[in-house]
Amino acid sequence: MIITRDQFDEKIKEGGLKIAFVGMSNVGKSLRAREFAQQCHFQKVSVDDEIKEKLGFEDMLAMASWMGFPYEEKFKKHEEIYLNCEEEYTKNCLKGIADNENFVLDTTGSVIYLKKSVLDFLQENFLILNLQVSEGMIELMTKKFFKEPKPVVWGDSFNQKKGESNKEALQRNYPDLLVWRQKQYKALADVVLDIYTESSDKKLSFEDFLEIIREELPTE
Repeated sequence: MIITRDQFDEKIKEGGLKIAFVGMSNVGKSLRAREFAQQCHFQKVSVDDEIKEKLGFEDMLAMASWMGFPYEEKFKKHEEIYLNCEEEYTKNCLKGIADNENFVLDTTGSVIYLKKSVLDFLQENFLILNLQVSEGMIELMTKKFFKEPKPVVWGDSFNQKKGESNKEALQRNYPDLLVWRQKQYKALADVVLDIYTESSDKKLSFEDFLEIIREELPTE
């Protein structure tokens, strides 16, 4: 749902702006969603937090351990459970939110795997902002994944070559998964914010971040 700069400013002030962040884990979606909630008093839903609470996990590390890796027998079953929870909380996120309330949705990295009807709902009701990352950050994010695992939906993106260890297969497939995902987020989004590099990221103030969003919106 694309809006103009004037509509963006008016909705922040008067209410009714619905924003959804899409992008990979560790790219800053939760940080920016919290800033909208804390500094602009947006209502906020973090889908990963909702899933974590429903499944009874204390933190993301515990949920990642439960999800497992794509070479494990339990993985497909747990991946399906996770996606079912994600679909529920994504498509119902606006329940109880008034039309004149500002709202920000912090989606999971696997939002692109949800049913078309759910993605259509997002595109019809939200200004979707995609936080893209640079090629250099793909490497950094791969290293972070192996250091601090998060639950990852793989879909059909994992394959293992003959003689390849589980770890070797993960290390080979994970960067390709991120590159593929980037394209899917971009196709889903109204605005692509290509501002996250190895050196920028969280140094960007919220005020500057708001202005960058505005500059990417049409004037009329």
